[in-house]
Amino acid sequence: MTEREPIRPPSWRRRIGKRILLTLVAGLAGWVALLVHPEPLFAYTAQEGNVVLHARRPFPPETRPLLEEVIERVSRSPIYDPARVHHVFRCDTPALYGFLALWQSEFCSPIPGSE
Repeated sequence: MTEREPIRPPSWRRRIGKRILLTLVAGLAGWVALLVHPEPLFAYTAQEGNVVLHARRPFPPETRPLLEEVIERVSRSPIYDPARVHHVFRCDTPALYGFLALWQSEFCSPIPGSE
């Protein structure tokens, strides 16, 4: 009969490697979750009709009239669907924009005065 080698506990290198891998997977999962639902990053919201604006800072007073004008213009389009809700996120820093837009530089145009 052949003798089996005793089972040894995992080495410290293997344990550290598993922890690093677990940390990377958890970080990636959190990042993907924020890409799908970025609302937790934005404390302020304003809704008019079927358009919801999200921002990290309070909206200026002229936001409501501007939003009403945007909805009025867009509603004239033949592809406009009043049943669909549109979420617009105001990224006030280049880092936040890069985090959410990834490699898509044409994702949206920057808002003047947002930097």
